Amino acid sequence: MAESSFQLEVMTPSAPIFSGAARSLVAPGAEGYLGVLPHHAPLLTALRPGELKVVTAEGETVWLAVGGGFLEVVQNQVVILVDSAESIPEIDLGRAEQAAERARAALNQSLSDVEREQLRQALARAEARIKAARRLRGGDAG
Repeated sequence: MAESSFQLEVMTPSAPIFSGAARSLVAPGAEGYLGVLPHHAPLLTALRPGELKVVTAEGETVWLAVGGGFLEVVQNQVVILVDSAESIPEIDLGRAEQAAERARAALNQSLSDVEREQLRQALARAEARIKAARRLRGGDAG
């Protein structure tokens, strides 16, 4: 790993999504987007659904749409644990829009607090996927 990079691991409960050296990272923190560069100060923060941008040590840009989770920075290593992650160029926009509509419709029904919170989270993930896909494809990010 080059001196101007850090080790990055992005993982979901089902599989590792990215593992390698990175020059920079922009992540959707709970309080807003945050950036990580080599030798960042130790940090532990919650993540909200949104876009994750990684610039690899080779200079390639990797875009992921992520669900909520956590990001930890310790000793030039970053570990990101998220509920879900999907390569933004591979998002099926129509499917994401349908998921958002289903969640919106279901929120109008009589629900328990737990069901309502699960639907809000599903809607947030779907909206993050839609926004990310539209932005990357040059359309209106809404």
